[in-house]
Amino acid sequence: MIQAKSAGFICSQCARQLPKVKRPGVIASSHVQFRHASRLGRRTTKGPPPQRLAAQQPLPTAEQAGPRAKQEYAGPPPRQPSYDWKDDTPADRPWATTFTNTVWIVSGTVFSLLLGLYGTQYYISATQPAPDTSNAPPINLTAVYDEYAPHFDQDVDRTEYWNGIMTLRSRLVKQARGHVLESAAGTGRNAEYYLSGRVKTLTVVDKSSGMLGVAEKKWPHDRGENEDWNGRIRFVVGDIEDASTRAHLSQQFDTVVQTLGLCSTDDPDALMRALTGLVKPGGKILLLEHGQSYFDGLNRMLDRSAREHAAKHGCWWNRDIGAIVEKSGMEIVEMKRTWRSAGTNWYVVLRKPQGEQKEASSSR
Repeated sequence: MIQAKSAGFICSQCARQLPKVKRPGVIASSHVQFRHASRLGRRTTKGPPPQRLAAQQPLPTAEQAGPRAKQEYAGPPPRQPSYDWKDDTPADRPWATTFTNTVWIVSGTVFSLLLGLYGTQYYISATQPAPDTSNAPPINLTAVYDEYAPHFDQDVDRTEYWNGIMTLRSRLVKQARGHVLESAAGTGRNAEYYLSGRVKTLTVVDKSSGMLGVAEKKWPHDRGENEDWNGRIRFVVGDIEDASTRAHLSQQFDTVVQTLGLCSTDDPDALMRALTGLVKPGGKILLLEHGQSYFDGLNRMLDRSAREHAAKHGCWWNRDIGAIVEKSGMEIVEMKRTWRSAGTNWYVVLRKPQGEQKEASSSR
């Protein structure tokens, strides 16, 4: 069936020329078995129907097929025994089970004690009234921020990520357009979110020179080297509530941005009045603040620790942001609180009514 030629082997049944290799017997045998042998007698190739291999020509001998033909198939390799976790604690090591149970019991006990301690502390803070701090000396918030400025970003990065403030910053600041004022800018944590194509000029104001110094150094890094802000941005150290600072700004703005500013002043109502006077009629005030929660128990906890928190971080976190905003007289476009912070993060968009321009001109 297989005839040897100088160029290789030729099958006499299908006239197929097999390649000339070092072990032609293996090729010839494989060709016969898989091309022409059929135990069921079906026709698998063109030409005459195949017949049994023994009736035509015997398979090549071992010497013709080569040394690989002598090797018999030994079957698949033996399967490795699967891992059984019970083998780690056999009967001859009873201490292993005892040790595991002890670890679980001790861990559960410690967790239960910590949970109970936290629950007790929460109950005490939520039920007892806040201490009277009306006669306490005032806290110099500017000095607190000047001292806090070098490591402020490092301390708040993780907190702002987990409670969603970073996401709210991005959503809020991207609405700024035209001539923009950012009040209580701090270390410039909003810098990366401004859309350069929508902002004509940007005035960055903060009463802490330490915080604003950090913001000015970070600005080129946060914005990248491809944007040209020369002549479009200025940094001003001053208090928006001070009339001299507002006179220095000498203009009204299309958008006023303030994040975490109402909690960082002694008089939030005065700050809101100042911001209202700095925005053009029809312009917007964009606020991101934190204050009171949905829950009265949590609010009492904030009241109890408010002074201590302000002395350390410069922030009064127990203020009613909703009431402060409503007293400003601005049109509330959007005001909501986030569930991730139990309602302590306030997202507010205000618009100054157009009629105020006509009233102001008629009064003159």
